[in-house]
Formats: sequence, C-alpha cells, structure tokens
Amino acid sequence: LERGESISPSLLKAIEDSRISIIVLSRNYTSSTWCLDEVVYILECKHTNDQPMVYLIFYDVEPTMLRKQTRHFQEALAKHEEFFRQIWKR
Repeated sequence: LERGESISPSLLKAIEDSRISIIVLSRNYTSSTWCLDEVVYILECKHTNDQPMVYLIFYDVEPTMLRKQTRHFQEALAKHEEFFRQIWKR
C-alpha cells in the first residue's frame, strides 16, 4: 500500500476468513497508521467472528515497551494523536 491509502477490501476479507492471525510488532510498527488499522481489524474479527487464534510476536522490542508506551511507541502514538487531533479540528 502507498502512504495514505486505505486497507483494500480483499485484505479485509482475507483477515475475516483467517483462522489464525500473526501480528509481528517491531520498533516501527506503531509509526504506520495502516498497521494500526490492520491490528484493530484483526482484533475486531477475533471478537465478532470468533477467530480462534491471534498470536503476537515482538520483534526487537520488549512487550513492556508497548504496554507502557515507552520509547518508539510513545513517540509514534503521540504523532498519531496529534495528526488525528488536527483532522478533527478541520
């Protein structure tokens, strides 16, 4: 996907039809709005479609960095928050 594009319907359908989802969280994962949208959709499908298995793999990050929103995660999430705050003001 190009920057700013939305998740395609075919990818959303593939997520819905999946029996297993594997989410690989890296240092730059939260820098991508698209990646965050995708993980939200995966988790929504887990609850609404009874998708049995969602696995989280932490690549080159500690789980506590995400949980406590430290370092890269804190910076990236703060940028997203400011970006969406500006959109809502328009």
